[in-house]
Amino acid sequence: MIAHQIVPPDEWHAQAQGAVGAGFTFLDLLAGIDRVEERELVLRVVNPENDEARTLITRVPASDPRVPSLADLWAGAAWQEREISEMFDVVFDGHPDPRPLLTRDESTEPPLLKSTALPERLSTPWPGAAEAQERKRRRPQLPPGVRQEWVDEASGGSA
Repeated sequence: MIAHQIVPPDEWHAQAQGAVGAGFTFLDLLAGIDRVEERELVLRVVNPENDEARTLITRVPASDPRVPSLADLWAGAAWQEREISEMFDVVFDGHPDPRPLLTRDESTEPPLLKSTALPERLSTPWPGAAEAQERKRRRPQLPPGVRQEWVDEASGGSA
């Protein structure tokens, strides 16, 4: 049986601690999702005695994405929290080592946010755009996930 529960951010740690107390000692997954207006965190834990799984979900506002760290409950959560922090700009209060894992430049925008323009996407020609320019019948298309204002900024204001 897989049970899931949506919990408020201020109960995130307490609910996770309750799961440990109920025998859910194996951390299977800790992931982040950008929902534009909020960040969603998904925790999946398993009870190794009976293979029962439990999923906890919390949502934090994009304007202040903070939750307590779960690294004191599962050592493996520390690594996953560092990744979520770096990729989705979520702050894990009380994290033992909040250094970035993958990006070296602190000014880099979190790459997995939908609002982040990825340079590779802006510089790579999109096949639909090339076809449209050749035929001149359709307006040029942008790659999926690329906004017109990003293209305008990258080209110095004119597209």
